[in-house]
Amino acid sequence: MQKDGEKMEELEQTLFELRRKIGAGQHVLPGVWVLSLSANPAQDWADLRQAALDRLKEENAVLLQRLSALETSGTHSAPPATDTTADRSSTTTELVPRASWAAVCQEKHSSRTTCVRRKSVCCTSDKCSPPRWPSSVRYSR
Repeated sequence: MQKDGEKMEELEQTLFELRRKIGAGQHVLPGVWVLSLSANPAQDWADLRQAALDRLKEENAVLLQRLSALETSGTHSAPPATDTTADRSSTTTELVPRASWAAVCQEKHSSRTTCVRRKSVCCTSDKCSPPRWPSSVRYSR
């Protein structure tokens, strides 16, 4: 009797998961062909989100391992109060995994590059004007 109950719960869970996949358009029935665009923006967006999520999961796992290693060793240190880059980089390399630090530095660099690019396009004088949209773009109010 207990085996029947476990089997029924397992089948209900499978049914629930298949309904979710079918509703989201992720499950393809056997014998059905699905055509898709070669450049599908929705799929590109989903792939980018999944790649970012996978990267964050890996980074989180590394950080959690580092945190547990620091907790077991009894190391609890705060960053130094000085602003010298040599002191900060040595502390950073001790406490933060290199992959995480490199990702943060890359993101900071790309943000600054984007900001500089936007300022050079947007600002023509001391006052910053809103961006100029192409004449083909029409807005209704």
